Amino acid sequence: MKLKYRKVLIVEDDYLQASHYRDACEAAHCIVVGPVATEEEAIDLLHHEVPDFAILDLNLGNGISIKVAEALAEQDIPFAFATGYGCDAIPSEFRSAPCLGKPVDTAELMALLERILP
Repeated sequence: MKLKYRKVLIVEDDYLQASHYRDACEAAHCIVVGPVATEEEAIDLLHHEVPDFAILDLNLGNGISIKVAEALAEQDIPFAFATGYGCDAIPSEFRSAPCLGKPVDTAELMALLERILP
C-alpha cells in the first residue's frame, strides 16, 4: 500500500468531480486535503497543510489555478492538472506537469499517484 497515508490536495470547483477524486484517493487509503473550490482556499490551505501531491482543476470558476501551481512548485510538491479543455490549455511554464483529461479515469489517476509518489 504505497499510497497509504499520503496526503492529496484536491482543488476542483465541480462537486461531482471533487467527490470522484476524493473517493478514489480514499479507496487507496490516501488522506484527502480539501477538496477546495478556489485558488484562494487552496493557497490558504497550503499555509497549514503540506500535501504530498495535488490534483488541480485547470479552469476554476474564478479563473485558472496557476497561482496554486506556482505555490506548489515553490514547495517542490508534485501536482497534476485535470482539464476538459485539453492539455494544450495549460500555460507553457507548466506543460511538464502531468495532465489528466476529464472525465478523469480512476485507474489512470491511481497509476499517476503510484508513479509520482515515492
